[in-house]
Amino acid sequence: MSTAHPVLSTSRHIVVTGATGFLGGEIVRQLLARGHRVTASGRDAARGAELFAQGAHFVPGDLTRDPLPLAGADVLIHSAALSTLWGTERAYQRHNVQVSAQLARQAWEQKLHLVFISSSSVYNGTLWRRRNLLKAPVPESLVLQGPHDSAYARSKAQAEAEVRIHHPQAIILRPRGLYGRGDPSILPPLIRALRRGRLPHLWSASEVYTDLTHVKNAAYAAVLAAEAPMPEVGAIYNVTDTQPTAVWQTIRALCERLGVPLPARRIDPALVEAMARLTRPLAALRGEGLHPAAVRLLTRPVRLDTTSIERELDYRPLLTAPEALALTLAQVGSGA
Repeated sequence: MSTAHPVLSTSRHIVVTGATGFLGGEIVRQLLARGHRVTASGRDAARGAELFAQGAHFVPGDLTRDPLPLAGADVLIHSAALSTLWGTERAYQRHNVQVSAQLARQAWEQKLHLVFISSSSVYNGTLWRRRNLLKAPVPESLVLQGPHDSAYARSKAQAEAEVRIHHPQAIILRPRGLYGRGDPSILPPLIRALRRGRLPHLWSASEVYTDLTHVKNAAYAAVLAAEAPMPEVGAIYNVTDTQPTAVWQTIRALCERLGVPLPARRIDPALVEAMARLTRPLAALRGEGLHPAAVRLLTRPVRLDTTSIERELDYRPLLTAPEALALTLAQVGSGA
C-alpha cells in the first residue's frame, strides 16, 4: 500500500456537495483526517449524522432548490450528481447541469477555489466511434465529439462546459469506473446478474484490461486538488488507479467469492450491446437492466493518461489496483 502525502499544516474550510453519497462521503472523511474544516452538504440525514459525528458540519438540503452556504469557505468540492444510467433527460439537466452552473457562478463570485467531479464517460461517444484512439491512453486534451453514449455522459459534458464558462480557474476531475465499499453502480448490478445467471460469457481469447478507480483513490485526487493553489487557468485531470484491471479475471474471482458458476452462455458482445440498446426504454422504466454503457465497460479496453495529475498534483494512488480489488472482493457479502 502506498503512503499518503503529509497532512498540510494549514487547514482550509472546504465545502463538499454530495457528501452523503458514495464518493462525497469518502472525500469528507479524508479531508477531516488531514485537518481541514469541512462543511458537508447532502440529502441523506442519517449519513449526514454520521459525518457530523466524525467532525464535519452537516448542511441538509436539495441543491436543486436549497441555497448552499459558502460564507467563510476557501474551497468548494462539487461532488453531487445524479449518477444513475437510468435518469431522465430533465432530471440530468436539473441535477447535473443547472446545479453545476449555479455553484460555479457562486464560487467564482465569492472567489472560492472550485474542484468539480466530472466523469470519464464524457470520452465514450468519441472513443466508440474512433476505435483507433483506444490503442493508447486517452489524454485530457481529446476533443469531445457528440453524440454521447448515454444521457448521463452528455449531462456531465454539458456540466463541464458550464463550469469552465462560469469559473475559468476550476479544476475538473474525470475519474473512470468508481468502485469500492458502498459502490451503487458497478458491483451491485454485476452481482445481481451473476447470482441470477443472466450475465453471458462475453470475453474473447484475450483478456479485457481497463482502467478503474477505487473510491479512496478518487477521493484522494479530489483532496489533492482542493489543497493545491487555485490555478491561473482551469485544469482537467484524468483519475484512475493508474494500473489496468483485468475485467474477466476479476469477475472469475467475484464468482468464487459469491459461490456462483462462471457465465457459460457465450454470446457476441456486439449482439448483447445491440440487445441492450433495444431494451433500454423498458429497462429505464424499471430502473434496472443491462445498459449498453455497462456492456462496453466489460468488453472494451480503455486506458486513461494520468501523467498530468501525477506530475502537477503529485497524485499517487492510496491503493494500488491489486490492493483495491482485493479489499473490494473481501468486502463483498461481508457487510464491511
